[in-house]
Parts: sequence; structure tokens; C-alpha cells
Amino acid sequence: MMRQARKRPVLSQNKVNSGANAELLILREHRRRLFEALQSLFHLLEEYAPTWYSEKHRKLAAAALSSPRKFSAER
Repeated sequence: MMRQARKRPVLSQNKVNSGANAELLILREHRRRLFEALQSLFHLLEEYAPTWYSEKHRKLAAAALSSPRKFSAER
């Protein structure tokens, strides 16, 4: 016996857009907080310079910090 697929309710375009906008705002806020946390950690590493913190680590962190600025400048 074959099961019939459930039909999804049809949402108006306004509800779809407002839901997508709310989700986008949440994602942007999350990205901003992650960037601030990474920035704080980077400054701590630069200030205290633990022995394991190599130039390779520094370049990787600096590249990660420069990326979100490019994103926010485009929008």
C-alpha cells in the first residue's frame, strides 16, 4: 500500500519573506558575536604570546578576522 505525501500548507509570500528576514537577522547577529569573540581571543593571544602560538596561527587568525569585514562592506 502506498502512502500519500502530506501536502504542505501554502504560505503567503509576506509570511515567507518575514520568516526569511527574521532568520537572516538571527544569523547576522550570530556571526557578529562570533567575530567579536574571535577578535577578543586574537587580542589575548597577541598580548600574552604563548610559546605554542606560532606565526602560522597568527596568519590564520588574521585571515579569519579580515574575512567578515569584507562581507559587511559588500552589504
